[in-house]
Amino acid sequence: MEQRNVVLTNIPQGECPLCGSQVYKMQIMERIETLMATAERSS
Repeated sequence: MEQRNVVLTNIPQGECPLCGSQVYKMQIMERIETLMATAERSS
């Protein structure tokens, strides 16, 4: 299986109110996972 690097830009982020870590909304993560799964199947 070939490895590829992907750079995602302009992804909306939030910030954890407890620790300040950058977080993503669930909808964003689901979309990224769908895109990755689609790319794996097409390669």
